[in-house]
Amino acid sequence: MKKIGLCLILSSLLLLLGGCWDLNNIENLNFVNAIGMDYANQEYIAYGQMVDYATTAKQENGKSTQPSIVWVGQGRGKTVNLAITNLYQTAQNRIIWSHVGAMVLSERMIQHGFDDMNDANLRYRELRVTPWIYGTHENMDQLFSTQSFFNLSHLSTLLHEPIETYRQRSWIQPMRYLYFISDILEPGKTVALPSVSINKDQWTTNQKATAKLEISGAFIIHNDVYKGWLDNAQLRGLRWMNTRTKRSPIVIRDDGKAIATVSLEKPHVQVNSRSGKDQKPKYSIRVQLIGNIVDLYKPITEKTIQQKTEAAVENELRLTYKESLNIRADVFQLEYYLYKDHYPQWQAQNQQHLLRLDEDSLVDIQVHVDILNTGMTRVGDLSPVHGFTNKE
Repeated sequence: MKKIGLCLILSSLLLLLGGCWDLNNIENLNFVNAIGMDYANQEYIAYGQMVDYATTAKQENGKSTQPSIVWVGQGRGKTVNLAITNLYQTAQNRIIWSHVGAMVLSERMIQHGFDDMNDANLRYRELRVTPWIYGTHENMDQLFSTQSFFNLSHLSTLLHEPIETYRQRSWIQPMRYLYFISDILEPGKTVALPSVSINKDQWTTNQKATAKLEISGAFIIHNDVYKGWLDNAQLRGLRWMNTRTKRSPIVIRDDGKAIATVSLEKPHVQVNSRSGKDQKPKYSIRVQLIGNIVDLYKPITEKTIQQKTEAAVENELRLTYKESLNIRADVFQLEYYLYKDHYPQWQAQNQQHLLRLDEDSLVDIQVHVDILNTGMTRVGDLSPVHGFTNKE
């Protein structure tokens, strides 16, 4: 009888279990993969990109023969939260924000400031701080609709996967939202927010132009204030000041003609500061790089290549420094080095407004390049060889 009573009690308890009453199938959810923010006419404009996950899963018959499907929504509001929640009006199903992998800010949004956006994003539990973040001059709807190669998902574009491209050609380092928030609040630090653009000329499909995303430059921000935008050519020296540069080529010229291409990597950067006679800080930069010769167009000694490479890197550093002065910016983080290494000096000069850079602030640049690999061609001789060559 006791066993029967126990079974009856357990059976009655089963009736209290709700089961999967709140289960939502994945096909009934809307996953936002990227967020765009704009500001115009005293209101925020939020863009949401949603990708069809059926195009991201592996297909039994191989790659899709049709372009991937993407939806781009637009919401408006007087606050960031109202602009984002305005997307719910036509969402049809529940929107999930935990899969956001990229954030894009228009130039107007960057000029407006980030306090409201950061406050709204950090308060909402679904949004993470790990998405990649970019600025742009492009139309947000066109940017989010730009296709990947081979009809792959939009999740396979530069917007969501910038690292592999950066490893092959290190120019402007991709940035996570977490580090963006940290850096704009760090005293003395200048942020180079990567600029994503649409390139309509470089690739074609069956002789028809096809648009692809590219990193075209950076928006420069200091003390939460937008300083201006510089393109890749103007920022060519920035890569030699970034210790995370993986691989980046530089063309060596003689009398204006290209004589070699050297791939440089693993910068080691040292910045020293001191006070000048006018009490303003003076800086010197020392950069050490590892080089590999990837193109050689005429017989030349390795010593000559080394010297010309060092001179070319120094020229690029000076060019970028000059371009940054034109927008009153400090893209080399010279002030931040002073802040970290000589805080009392930084504090005193900051109070006296002596930290603004000019042409005399950078007094010395020293560059040293170690050529480790010359490929399968002798330096000084265009005949192929195996392995490394002797230094000449």
